[in-house]
Amino acid sequence: LIKNNYKLIMITNQDGLGTKSFPKKDFLIVQNKLLEIFKVNQIIFDKIFICPHFPEDNCDCRKPKTGMIDFFLKKNKNEIDWQNSFYCGDRESDWRFAKNIGLRYLSMKTNDSFTPIIKKLKI
Repeated sequence: LIKNNYKLIMITNQDGLGTKSFPKKDFLIVQNKLLEIFKVNQIIFDKIFICPHFPEDNCDCRKPKTGMIDFFLKKNKNEIDWQNSFYCGDRESDWRFAKNIGLRYLSMKTNDSFTPIIKKLKI
């Protein structure tokens, strides 16, 4: 995707991030290691958006709501190739999020290969 000029953006819900039961420092150890592995493999995210709230908090930033990226989308609306952009995920909240921001949705199974997604894109 990057070789074909796609920009990667990570959007994730992390229930209770920053609480006593899920300290941010513990999350960052794993997150930073994952990002390091990605980077070694030339997978670099331009932006990362993380909702730290629980579902019952009813925040505006938890997927499928769009609050955490509304400013980003508004600021970058003219640079985004809406017709060729897509959202990939493994949950119903991902599908609904893609619908809410107006992108096509490509589904993948949790921990599955990304190769079938690339084949769907025909790039």
